[in-house]
Amino acid sequence: MPRMYEPPAGKDGWTDWQRPVMKRYRLGCCDCGLVHDVDFRVVKIVKRNRNGVKEGTVLSPREYQANSVSAAMNEALDRFDATRGKTMTDYLSGAILLMTPNEQLLEVGRVLRVRSIATGQPHPILQAEAEAHAAYQAKIQRQGHFWWDQRYARMRPRIPECHTFSEVVNESWPGQNQEEAAREMYRSWKLSPGHWSAVNGRCRYYGYAMARGTNGVWYACGIFAE
Repeated sequence: MPRMYEPPAGKDGWTDWQRPVMKRYRLGCCDCGLVHDVDFRVVKIVKRNRNGVKEGTVLSPREYQANSVSAAMNEALDRFDATRGKTMTDYLSGAILLMTPNEQLLEVGRVLRVRSIATGQPHPILQAEAEAHAAYQAKIQRQGHFWWDQRYARMRPRIPECHTFSEVVNESWPGQNQEEAAREMYRSWKLSPGHWSAVNGRCRYYGYAMARGTNGVWYACGIFAE
C-alpha cells in the first residue's frame, strides 16, 4: 500500500483542517485501514426551515471559488480556531473549506502520488523561494527561471545537508480555476522528461507554490533539494 500523507498534530493535539480536492480525494480510514476515493460537494446554506434544519444549494466548482464564499469560509475558520474542540457544524454554519493555491498544488500532487512529495519533506526556505518566484512570474506574466542563480546562492548555504538543487516552473491555460490549473501543471510537467524527472523524482526537501496573474493565468514553481 502506498504511504499516505498524515497531517502532523500541533501542541494541542489537533491537526490543521485539511482542504481536499473535490473529486477522487484519497482518504485513508483509521478504522478499517482501507484507502477510499471520496467525492465532495459544496453546499451553501441559504436558510433554516421552521424546524431549524439548515437548507442549502449545491454550488458548481466555479461558484465555490467565488470571493463571497471564500470570505464566509475565512470568517468561519476564524471562529472555529478560537473555539477548537467543538464540532465543525457548530461553527462553520454551512461555509466551506477551500485550499490556498499552494495547498491545492500540493494536494493534487499527493493525489497523483508524485515521488517528490511522497519521499520528501516541505522546507520553509524552499517554500519561501518558490512562493516568491511564483508571485514574480504572475507579476510579469511570464514563466521562466529568472534569477535562479540568486535563489541557489541563497538556499545552498542555508541548507548545508543538501548538495543538489533544482527548479521547475509552469503556467496554466487562461481562465482555469485553481483546481484545474493545479492539475494542468502536473499534466504539462509530465510531458517533459526533464521536468518530470524532478517532480516525480526522489528529494529530501521540496517547496511548491502557485500564483495567479491579472491575465487569468496561474504560474507555478517547484524547488527541490537532495
